[in-house]
Amino acid sequence: DKYLVLLLGLQKLLVVERQVVNDIIPTSRQNEVFSKVGMASIDMIVKDAEQITSRVMKSISKKEWSAALGVFSAMKHVNLLQPDIEKICNQDQKNLLSGVMNRFNNTGKAALDQFIESIKNEGTGQVPMTSSSNFPRDATVHQLTSDTLWFLEHSFPYYEIIGPILSQDSVYSQPLQQISTLKSLNQEDQRNRALVGIYFRKVLTELNFTIITKADQIYNNEATRCLFKLNNIYYILKSLQRNNLLDVVKFTEVDCEKRYLKMIDELKHAYQTTWQKLLINIVPIEDCPRPVNGRLKDKDRAI
Repeated sequence: DKYLVLLLGLQKLLVVERQVVNDIIPTSRQNEVFSKVGMASIDMIVKDAEQITSRVMKSISKKEWSAALGVFSAMKHVNLLQPDIEKICNQDQKNLLSGVMNRFNNTGKAALDQFIESIKNEGTGQVPMTSSSNFPRDATVHQLTSDTLWFLEHSFPYYEIIGPILSQDSVYSQPLQQISTLKSLNQEDQRNRALVGIYFRKVLTELNFTIITKADQIYNNEATRCLFKLNNIYYILKSLQRNNLLDVVKFTEVDCEKRYLKMIDELKHAYQTTWQKLLINIVPIEDCPRPVNGRLKDKDRAI
């Protein structure tokens, strides 16, 4: 927020300085003088951007993903202010300010990539689990699942920023071309939404894999494994529905909702099946063995 105030201040300062230079400096020297007058302020903006992105990268390394949202917010405001600033600046100043935007862009891309990588590492075991207590004993929703859906929900409002970042990577631009052959994506807004949809699908694919893989590793009985998978998959679907993110994912997977519903049905059935060992021994009361002289036979008592 402080950086955006500085950027707005820079824009207003340069407008005033340009006017003063035009009023009192001969035309042949105006650009040279303006460049020297404005350079110190622009250098401060550049250094601030470097400090911000460095701090954000440290936060990302600690999996503090809210820091990435701050980068997207900054980029959104820089996009709005930069054209007005560049109208006033000379080429050297423009190059410096473009470097600021590139730095933000690279930091945003690193955040998006590392977010997927962190989920993938949980699933592949490349990053050792701190302990099995990392997973809920009662098989409820895992923190990783809720954190992932939180990030998707809060990053989507910046799809106009994230889309162009992803478009520079063939991992996302190639699927976009394939989607474009099936759907009419004439407007930039639609293309950005589709790119974010491709990214969301990659995130959800890794999350699904991690949930299933870790459930099989952590829980020692089939009932708990099924219940954990069921709770988490159900949570994912409901979160996507609640936050209107299903339409975004459907850009790349039309039957996404049906696939989740099918998984939920299969997990319900698998969970119910684990009760069969108990259920086969439950019979109507009239069919139960009768005690003789107040005692049951050993076999009947075991059942």
